[in-house]
Amino acid sequence: LVGISPELFSSISPDALGGFTVEQISNLPISVVDTISNDPFILGNLSSDTAAELQSIITQSPLSSENLTFQSFIEMPSDITSSFNSLDIANLDDDILGYFSAEHMSNLSPEAVAGFSEEQVQLLPLDAFAAMSAEQISNMGPPANGIAMTNVADSTISGYTSEDIEALPSEVMMFLSSTQLANVSPDAMSGFSAVDISYLNANAVQGLTYEHMANINPDVMSGLSLQQLQALSEGALGGFTASHIASLSPDVTVPALANIPAETIGSFSIADISILPQHAFAGFSPEQITSLDAEVMSEFSN
Repeated sequence: LVGISPELFSSISPDALGGFTVEQISNLPISVVDTISNDPFILGNLSSDTAAELQSIITQSPLSSENLTFQSFIEMPSDITSSFNSLDIANLDDDILGYFSAEHMSNLSPEAVAGFSEEQVQLLPLDAFAAMSAEQISNMGPPANGIAMTNVADSTISGYTSEDIEALPSEVMMFLSSTQLANVSPDAMSGFSAVDISYLNANAVQGLTYEHMANINPDVMSGLSLQQLQALSEGALGGFTASHIASLSPDVTVPALANIPAETIGSFSIADISILPQHAFAGFSPEQITSLDAEVMSEFSN
């Protein structure tokens, strides 16, 4: 029963509740105990011996958030937090919060993370956020999610998938640093939306590479601002395709085209040139024009 959730326990039928033994109840996670201890329906359907055992756990267990002391917490393995729920988090003393490690945090369920208040987050060591998952951060509200995102380790970011990126609230993107963004897997870049892109700090996009840009969905490029474009490295600009350029907002298209390496433009086909908006052609430089295949040049006359 160590893996049972409060929600699952609450859905058990009255007849089944009566079948729980004292030994089974004693092995329930504390998050389940905290939840069902205030549920008269569940208590009323347990056997008398089992109900008494449950009450004993509530009043005596050092794992209860109401009984947990700093000394007992530091003596427990870090995975003890896997049994905490949001109420347990809300009840933690300040000195316990100050001792929180990345291991304590990473073992919390996404639902439990939602229990942190703004005041509690301020008390947590910055390295406690290092291994947080995207799902955990998505369950925190502002400004806590911004503090968390700022302090997620590069090594953790490198493990995020496109689904993880999609799960993150758009507003936390503004807290990503250039080194964090540089450590995002190129494959995960497809998880960014146009709104996500618009929130990125101009300094942060300096961390993007050719591989990153090549994996961004062209449809989201409308979120790129002129300031962000000007901060991109030459390598990142080399990752632009005609589809990327065609999706840029009009005020960004010409400056973008003017800064894309000639060798990238030289790889464009007739089909690529044909999808560019008319105003984009004003951005071509003589060097870019001469890099194009003679057959591709015919598109300009159209």
